[in-house]
Amino acid sequence: MVTVGLPPTFNDTSAPLLPALLLAQYNTWVPTVSFAGQWWVRVSAAVYNDISDFDMLAGAVNSLQPAR
Repeated sequence: MVTVGLPPTFNDTSAPLLPALLLAQYNTWVPTVSFAGQWWVRVSAAVYNDISDFDMLAGAVNSLQPAR
């Protein structure tokens, strides 16, 4: 498991919506947490995951970034 910081475009309004958007649009889910003034996702891995799974998640998060 690892905690990864979200881009700064995610805020207290948009970051909590990210898990539901990921599930609806990409059939994947990660929890979001706020800590020390920044939003984070908690990513876990299993033996069947490979780098393409994490690349997909990164692309999905980037595609769902709110406008600046």
